[in-house]
Amino acid sequence: MSEDRQSAKRGVILAGATEVFREEGFANASMDRIAEVAGVSKRTIYNHFGSKDALFETVVEMLISAVIASKQIAWNPELTMESQLRAFAKVKTSIVDDSKWLSLVKVVMGIAIQQPERAEETMKKSREGEAALERWLIDAERAGKLRVADPKIACQLFWGMVAGTLFWPPIFEAPQPAETRERLLDELIATFLDRYRVDGACGAGGAQTP
Repeated sequence: MSEDRQSAKRGVILAGATEVFREEGFANASMDRIAEVAGVSKRTIYNHFGSKDALFETVVEMLISAVIASKQIAWNPELTMESQLRAFAKVKTSIVDDSKWLSLVKVVMGIAIQQPERAEETMKKSREGEAALERWLIDAERAGKLRVADPKIACQLFWGMVAGTLFWPPIFEAPQPAETRERLLDELIATFLDRYRVDGACGAGGAQTP
């Protein structure tokens, strides 16, 4: 089989597996069901991934990679800091705003509770994408818009605020009304910028919200 055909077959399997894991969870998802949804033989799945565990890990890595890629936002002096920070936050919350991805995240969290070592590895991979904000903070400071003594701490603070306010509640509680989420995000960004914005910073890349 050519490399292109192998890649296409792998993509079909991952799409089918993602659908089954979302709908049935990890424990209830069978390789027979995944094969049926993907339209391939069970043998083909084993040839590509070896086991259900390995297949699930690949699905999770695919989700994390998509989020990491979306977080690669560079400092743009032509845009307000509010809009750029909002873009970072929206990337992190996008997977819980989508009901299908939210179902998969809940499956991942259920496994993480039972297998802490797996949760640690997943969180480590997820944090790899958060370095882009650290670079953004450094560039914003160089532009004279922010005063950030420790970009790493500021980065952790921002992501902690986003996670605690907008990411975890829909997972463990219930979906938040869109209006509530937007108001929370506005307050979160305003609070963060109140801490780090250089007094009087305004104009492109730093226009203050009225």
